[in-house]
Amino acid sequence: MTSSKYLSLGKVGKPHGLKGAFFVSGRDEALPKVDRIYIGSKPESTPSVRITSMKWQGDRSVLEIESIRDRESAEAILHQEIWIERSQLKLEATDCLWIDLEGKVVWTSNHMELGRISGVANYGASDIVEIVKGKQRMSLPLIQDYFKWPIQPEKIEVKQELDFFSDLWEDIHGA
Repeated sequence: MTSSKYLSLGKVGKPHGLKGAFFVSGRDEALPKVDRIYIGSKPESTPSVRITSMKWQGDRSVLEIESIRDRESAEAILHQEIWIERSQLKLEATDCLWIDLEGKVVWTSNHMELGRISGVANYGASDIVEIVKGKQRMSLPLIQDYFKWPIQPEKIEVKQELDFFSDLWEDIHGA
């Protein structure tokens, strides 16, 4: 289950070499093994392009695609969004993506609604979920100390009771 058929992998970065290869910016890990991508702001209205080479260099992915054969062509697509179809990912049954968690209710160990996940981000140490309820929000690390594991988007549960979180709520400004 997902709210999107397409997933963003990053953006076209600086050209690499003279034959049309380019870095992928906006990622800190290797790209998933896929053979086709979409480049542009609207993947549903863009034809897919075949990847001819994918490698990791230094700390970034480098792509070569069938339709880009020189440095100037790579420069012409600089900063364009790179997408894949979600169906291209090979996920295990217990795996989920951040997008699968957004909008889902989080339940406490005593079966009380804690709130809804409004977003997931990573600030270095771990993934962080932002939970919203009414005009308040809290941020929790997405770790086994707090959440029952493995995370199941159908029923996301924390290990603590509702009152454990009372000091973590903050008011949403402007709400």
